[in-house]
Amino acid sequence: MGYNYIEQLENLLGCPVDVEFAINHQGEVVILQVRPMTRLCGGRQFSAARPTEFICSGRLVSEGLCQGPLIRLQPGEFSRHIPQGAIIMAPHCELWMLAPEVLAKAGGFVFQQGGSGDHVAITLLQAGKPCVITGTDEAAGEGLEGQQVTLVCGQFDQQPGAFLLAGSQYEQFAESMLPAVSGDFSTAIAYTDQWQPAEHSPMRVDEQFRELNRLNGLLLHYFSRDRLLNQCLSPDNNLLLSMSPQRAEVLLKLEEEIAHLLADTDALLLGYEQYLLTGAKGEDATDKITTALDRLEVLKGRVNQIQQRVATQLVAVTAGLTTAQELLPDPVCFRQWRMDCVALRDSLLQLSLPRQADEVDSIHDIVFLIHQWFVDMLGDIAVASGQGETIKKTKKLTMVNFPSPNSVDIFTDECAAALEGFGLDNTVLNMDGVCIINTQINYHKGVIEVMEDGPGGKGRTLKVRMIDDFNSRWLGCTKPEGLDGKCKRFFKLALLMNAVASSHPGQSCNIAINESIGEIVCEINRVPSINRLRDQLLMAINLLNNSNNEDIRFYRPTPGMPSFDNFAGIKFHIDSLDKVDSQWILKSVLFDIGSNDSCKELQNLLCTLLGEGPQSKLIRFAATRVPESSHELPELSDDDFTHNQECIKLLLILRPQVMIPLVKAKTDWLSDKQLMLPLVKLNGLLLEYLPSELKQDKEVVLNAATHTPEALQHADEKFWDDPEVLRAAANASQELFFNMVQAMSGKKILRNAMLQVLDLNMRYLSFLYWQPYGDDPTIMLGLVKCGESYYMSQALSETLKDDTAFFKMAMDIDPKVIKYASERIRKEHGMV
Repeated sequence: MGYNYIEQLENLLGCPVDVEFAINHQGEVVILQVRPMTRLCGGRQFSAARPTEFICSGRLVSEGLCQGPLIRLQPGEFSRHIPQGAIIMAPHCELWMLAPEVLAKAGGFVFQQGGSGDHVAITLLQAGKPCVITGTDEAAGEGLEGQQVTLVCGQFDQQPGAFLLAGSQYEQFAESMLPAVSGDFSTAIAYTDQWQPAEHSPMRVDEQFRELNRLNGLLLHYFSRDRLLNQCLSPDNNLLLSMSPQRAEVLLKLEEEIAHLLADTDALLLGYEQYLLTGAKGEDATDKITTALDRLEVLKGRVNQIQQRVATQLVAVTAGLTTAQELLPDPVCFRQWRMDCVALRDSLLQLSLPRQADEVDSIHDIVFLIHQWFVDMLGDIAVASGQGETIKKTKKLTMVNFPSPNSVDIFTDECAAALEGFGLDNTVLNMDGVCIINTQINYHKGVIEVMEDGPGGKGRTLKVRMIDDFNSRWLGCTKPEGLDGKCKRFFKLALLMNAVASSHPGQSCNIAINESIGEIVCEINRVPSINRLRDQLLMAINLLNNSNNEDIRFYRPTPGMPSFDNFAGIKFHIDSLDKVDSQWILKSVLFDIGSNDSCKELQNLLCTLLGEGPQSKLIRFAATRVPESSHELPELSDDDFTHNQECIKLLLILRPQVMIPLVKAKTDWLSDKQLMLPLVKLNGLLLEYLPSELKQDKEVVLNAATHTPEALQHADEKFWDDPEVLRAAANASQELFFNMVQAMSGKKILRNAMLQVLDLNMRYLSFLYWQPYGDDPTIMLGLVKCGESYYMSQALSETLKDDTAFFKMAMDIDPKVIKYASERIRKEHGMV
């Protein structure tokens, strides 16, 4: 079919299209039917492992998750009574199954035969009904009629899968469902409708600073995942927007949202100008303030250029699409429209970390730079205006106090001393009932806000924000290892803040992630006393202090921490803080802090805040009984193996080399599967010391590989080529997975491992031994796709060298590979 036809139809409807066509006797394409697509595959993702026990599995047709009674039908059989949520199993789809009243009741479908791109598949996909094609297994589901089953269809570790499971397992998979691109714009529109314009009135310097901080947070929220800018303009979401029945309404709301964003940006600029003028009018105005005003004028010119560009790009995105008509009166170039969406998003959200005004290239850049400036100018403005008092100023700390008659002093001398000891630049604003700390900690930043009376009835509140640059690389790292440590650092902060909040009744901890700007926010509300609030502030300062260089320490699999390298992983683990696995992670983190001599103050603060209980006991045990060096044997007695078993298990996770001989001599733990499962999940290298029956157990091996790819070298050989285990290992660390494959490739042919390496397009493919796979067309084509045709030629068998079909596929990827073909094939292509 002519590609131009589809492109023209997309332009007429302004979205992807589902086309039915035929070819007449003259070989001409005849369009029979065209309709806009309303749903795409690829959005349902699960963090849970692929099921290993199931009634049947097969080819994924339509994604989804459902649970209900199983109905098994024979060919031609019609069921008049379908219970709500029923899962229908049949040899193939009958037309009556696609009736609206049937689709309204059915939960999902399991067919033995069918296609993945036919009318049935498209109808079920658009209806959001999960469906799987199993093949020819006619016996599947026998004896289960009427019983509860679960159908789960989607992506597991970026690999498609569809499974019919016995029993009620909906909750298990619903909990592991990852956030996906969504066509529901209601939440984002609600934010737009709640907007209020900023008010400008005369204020003191401390009030101006608080207002600038508020506006900064307000503007950053526009860039979050659930606001219209991301929901409409990102590469995945603009496709969903184009297919939405609400498209015209959403685009009109997008215009409002951008107008609000620009108005709030102007308010931030005006607020910053008034802030500078407050200092400039004072008797002690400095050259630094004058320079800042000149710098602001340059920024205003740049802002004007960016706003004009945004206005032009917004017209390109909305023109012609704000009509409710399905067939557009003026066709658009759909593919260009999608590029225009991304260009507008970049003008609004892209962050280039500018250092000066002429480097600013987006609204996000403007917000970023003004925040840097108003924090830096606080001390000078306060002193020049005569309103504030700089009570402490050193190389690392600027502290500005705004005294009032009945002020509540939250920031203590201990806090000041803690800030003196870390970071590159710390600014503290101390006023009545409020303390705001801005700190630059090496390559990441922290903001701590403490309020005696938080807004909205939150009571005493501690808010900690950590911001990191997730686009930077160190030590020449490429994704994902460069992100691994940063993600774990965020998770550790959330883990400890939640533990402290949960340790006292009435306190609550709210955790939010803003992926667009690389930010985590942890807020503890309703703190019961001012003294506890001060202790939690001091703890927060120490947590940020200890986070310095943790991204390097957490690089690659880390004993006691899960392995993940993206925001979806952070969110999954934060959402699972009350699960057993997370409790083991928390214990490991507390034990690690306890065994670190440089964390004495943090140890004492955590013990005070966590109270007398098992968590404080772990810290004290590690602090008093465990040497800081990981190579020294802890001071343990026989009594510890009875009364301090949890501490011994944590030592086994964190220091296996020194603990294994002792544990072997005094316990039979290493042969206890249920005891070892959570431990190997937090240190996969423990697999090396387990007995052979556990090395042959897939659940144990999978847990170990999920943490550490190298663990596979100690597993039974049957897992060396198991696709599920290999995916888990590659997700833990691509670099270590590659090293493991390199070390093992000489021992046994690892076809699936080599395919995993090629699918991930890893570097240094020349380091692997490809000769055993010279007869495997899939692996040889994989090398061509990765741009490694030369290594393909070195491994290629004589059979494949003379295989016309193989070289046709290879030349579709890279025409130059013809030079590696046999003389016969080269002659056919005019090459001798």
